[in-house]
Amino acid sequence: MKPIYAILNFLLFYGSTQAQDILRPIKYLTTDNGLSQAINYSILKDSKELVWITSYDGLNKFDSRKITPYRNMLQDSTSFKGTLSMGLVEDENHNVWCGSNDELNVYIRNRNYFKHVNFNNTDNSLYIPLISYSNNILFKKGDNLFTCDINTYQIKKITVALPEELLKYTPKVFESNSSFYIFFLSKPLLSSSQFTTGFKVLEIKKNDFTKAHIIYKQTDANQYHDVIDLNNGNYILGTNNGLFKFNIVTNELLPFCPELNSKKIIALAKINNSILLSVKKETLYALNLRTQKATPITITNPTDNDEIKKYGVEMLYVDKNNFLWLSLWGKGIGYVDLSPMYFKFYFTESDLQNNKIKDRYIVSVKCDSLGNAWLSTKTDGVYCIAKTGAVLSHIPYPDLLKQNPFGDTYIFKGLNQDLFVGCQWGIYKIDKQKKQLVKLSVSYNGSPLKGINDILTTANNTYIISTQTGIFEANANFFEVKNNTVLGDNQVYIRTFIANNKWLFVCKPFTGTKIFKIENNKYTIYDSIKINTSIKHIYVSQDSNTVWLASTIGVIKYQLSNRKYSIINQSELLSNTYTYSVLPDKQGNLWISHNKGITKFDIQKEKSKHYTKSNGLQGNEFNTNAFDKAEDGTMFFGGTNGLNVFDPSAVDSATTAPFLQMVDFKVNDQAFEEKYILSPNDTLVLPYKKNTFSFIPIIVNYYNPEEDECVYKIDGIDKNWLEGRSHNLVRYSNLPAGQYSLLIKDKISDKISTVFIKIKKPYWATTWFILLVVAGITFLTWFIFRNYYLRKLEKHKAELEKQKAVEHERTRIAADMHDDLGSGLTKITYLSQMAINKDNSKEDLQAIKKTSTELVENMSEIIWAMKEENNSLEDLVYYIKVYAMEYCTGNNLNCVIHLPEKLYPRIIAGQSRRNIYLAVKETLHNIVKHAHAQNVTINVGFDKEWKISIKDDGVGINLNAQKIESHHGGNGLNNIKKRIEAVRGRVDIINNNGTEVIFYIPL
Repeated sequence: MKPIYAILNFLLFYGSTQAQDILRPIKYLTTDNGLSQAINYSILKDSKELVWITSYDGLNKFDSRKITPYRNMLQDSTSFKGTLSMGLVEDENHNVWCGSNDELNVYIRNRNYFKHVNFNNTDNSLYIPLISYSNNILFKKGDNLFTCDINTYQIKKITVALPEELLKYTPKVFESNSSFYIFFLSKPLLSSSQFTTGFKVLEIKKNDFTKAHIIYKQTDANQYHDVIDLNNGNYILGTNNGLFKFNIVTNELLPFCPELNSKKIIALAKINNSILLSVKKETLYALNLRTQKATPITITNPTDNDEIKKYGVEMLYVDKNNFLWLSLWGKGIGYVDLSPMYFKFYFTESDLQNNKIKDRYIVSVKCDSLGNAWLSTKTDGVYCIAKTGAVLSHIPYPDLLKQNPFGDTYIFKGLNQDLFVGCQWGIYKIDKQKKQLVKLSVSYNGSPLKGINDILTTANNTYIISTQTGIFEANANFFEVKNNTVLGDNQVYIRTFIANNKWLFVCKPFTGTKIFKIENNKYTIYDSIKINTSIKHIYVSQDSNTVWLASTIGVIKYQLSNRKYSIINQSELLSNTYTYSVLPDKQGNLWISHNKGITKFDIQKEKSKHYTKSNGLQGNEFNTNAFDKAEDGTMFFGGTNGLNVFDPSAVDSATTAPFLQMVDFKVNDQAFEEKYILSPNDTLVLPYKKNTFSFIPIIVNYYNPEEDECVYKIDGIDKNWLEGRSHNLVRYSNLPAGQYSLLIKDKISDKISTVFIKIKKPYWATTWFILLVVAGITFLTWFIFRNYYLRKLEKHKAELEKQKAVEHERTRIAADMHDDLGSGLTKITYLSQMAINKDNSKEDLQAIKKTSTELVENMSEIIWAMKEENNSLEDLVYYIKVYAMEYCTGNNLNCVIHLPEKLYPRIIAGQSRRNIYLAVKETLHNIVKHAHAQNVTINVGFDKEWKISIKDDGVGINLNAQKIESHHGGNGLNNIKKRIEAVRGRVDIINNNGTEVIFYIPL
């Protein structure tokens, strides 16, 4: 940051007549451009270059271009709480604290909302934050002091030794190496408060933040309005009776700067070795601390001084970037740049109002051999001024020129250091001695030359004159004039330029230029740049090959060797393309004036810096031919509002580069909960479904707020930089998953801010998922093929088993037929033979009948078991039912069978069906044979297994196995058990008023 000491010394030693060169016009923040209210007590510029302003109606944030008010919104718990705001402090977390009549408000910067701190207290006085130290905010409420932890928001009261009334006093805090000193001034906190007198000083030790003690109390009748720190324990206080100096070590209070004793000093601000003073109903003063001399400040714009006197400056605040902020009672806030004005500004509004000049409009500028500038104005004639701005000479226009005041009153350099004015009425020579314009008799074929646009000297001491009726040549005294039809016909020509005595450029309006080669005082056409533009100025570089042409469409770069040209009109290189000059400096830069200020273009690096009115220029619009360079390199540029003079080697850009912020970050067009502000080098990780994001760039530039252009891109997405502007939305939508670098830079400083954004892949696109899918597909393929071959093998095995079962069934059937049918047939044969041999064969015939009947039944059972259509459980149950009913009826037994409503659906193989059936049959046979029963009950049920219960009411059975086998023939029961076990079942026999045989067969 450039020191301002030299500025104030210049202000103090050269007096108020030169102050206009120091203090720029004031800019204002009022309710018309967004300020919530026009009475303001506190101002703070925070670490992010944002300016916070308190008011009677909430809090305001200013970003150099836009004011954002924060008010109490009852329906929003995160809004600013309270109406009257006062006191501003930024804590170590970069959050801003502001007091109010309701609560302490904490602006959480990264979330863009307020948190609140308060405590139950009958005292309804203001919360006023004073300073941040060691993660604590020191604040005043009523007559008490408190600290609040910035992380936990825990409040602790500070014990004040010898407490005094502090309610109506305005606090101001200063820091030393070991302590904080709090001055309580008698200036009322609010305009409606009753004024007190005197002041008090409290000390709080840094190593003990729990208590404070009063170290000084002044009880005089003075009203103390403001105080500033001079270091070394000395403080200056502004009162209603001038200034006082207070030493905190010796407790001495002495008058300071006697010439101000009668002044009511409202506000103070320290700038290095000087003090700015606000005097009631007067202008601002600058006080040199070394000489103790106070000088009124004259502001460049006289109306600003009137505003200060009218409203009065209640508060002065100089921020870290050398901006002065003024609180004007009822007017709002004014601010002005105090940094050095490298572009000296003459022919100002003050000069006009003080009748030093009568016209600020500069038409043309030409430098003489002494380094002074001769300039023509629109209506007030010709001036000769020194580099210091001092007017050396003034030559009014003749009455004839006043009749057509604007015209083309251009100044041209002639031979022998002569200066001429060319205009609509002809050519005038500037008589420096007599300070008058002398009309020259310049005519062609008896007609005076008029409509003079340009006069050029050649190497052979002649003139080339561009006019509205053609191009003419004249000798050194303009006595001989001829029409040069080689260079042009009888049309309008605006400029001619000679380069290195070898090349002549002839320009018509909006047709480009013709290039002639000069050899032996003759002109031969060499080339032409045929383009729809007017050429304003030409410069040939030191290599004698590159030609730079200022035009109405940008700067044209032309190569004489290959006759090719290119146009420089990119927005980052030229902020405006209607250019007037291409003046070179000693550092290899071109100074290009246009309709948006002046651009310094580095030829080697092809980079630009732009300067506008906020940098001290007379305005943003300059004029054709209103520029020149003195032999020492000093440059003069004139425009519609005055003249700028500067040394190009000393010109610097703004004291502080613009500060770029990226705010209002949103994901999928919704507020991002984690971040409101994007900071450089932030890394954000977003889910794949949240791949649309946006933000608003803010270029904080108090020096030149209208220069709010930026460029941005995402590496890998955008090939080129995209144009953007401050406060305009930037949005990227539906970005594929990946890692990105978001780059954004402001055009003034070329500083690039980078934010890294990672959009996660969907889970199906991640490496682990792909590997899992590949593994799954591989396993599934293996499983399918495995199952396919297993099923094929099982099918083959089943077919073998089936064949084996068929063979086994055939063998079994053969065996059964052999056993049952064979023995039955044998028995029938035997009985038949006996019947033949006997006379009375009735019994034998009965036996044959019985045997054949059993044989038929056995055959029927074998066939039933063989049929596949009888393989269901339902068929088996009903087959058993039919048999049991017939068998019991045939043996005089009463049979009752209980079946479930719905039978379990199951397929039963033939052998299993036959084993179950024969087990039931054998059981019924035993009942008929041994039980002497009258009734038989059969129950069929299904639960976890198939249960068949056969119960009789007979004599029962001896459960001793030996007795069973010996008495009843154990083979019958054994056969039953073997058959049931063959189907993986079991048999229970229960004696309970008869016998109950239960089969348990798994389903």
